[in-house]
Amino acid sequence: CKVGDFIEVERLFEAGLVADKFMYTCWIAGLCKQGNLVGAFKLKTKMVQEGLELDLLTYTTLINGLASKGLMVEARQVFDEMLRREIRPDSAVFDLLIRAYEKEGDMTAASELFLDMQARGLVTVVSDADCSKQCDSEVTCT
Repeated sequence: CKVGDFIEVERLFEAGLVADKFMYTCWIAGLCKQGNLVGAFKLKTKMVQEGLELDLLTYTTLINGLASKGLMVEARQVFDEMLRREIRPDSAVFDLLIRAYEKEGDMTAASELFLDMQARGLVTVVSDADCSKQCDSEVTCT
């Protein structure tokens, strides 16, 4: 999981390595941590080409990589793709999107996601956020 260099990953594939979903996701996470989103999405494409289905962890990793760079349009596109593929989001992916939208100052998008999260019966802990437009400390929202 510490591999973050896309060139090294490509060399492993050229050497005949057959990777599973877990290995791909670890490499994607390493590339995202390095800020190499192009490499991360190349690996996503390779996963699909090899017939591996992306799971919640892989999508969350990609969304986090995009959101950490402030690429919220792209992060939302990946989230929407995940939903179209009928992968059920958990509170962690909602939390990271809500926090990223708050950081960007897009409280409308954050609120819409929070309402979606509530409708799905998920719970979150939100810091310095606003569940009811009146919170100013850490609260548990249900």
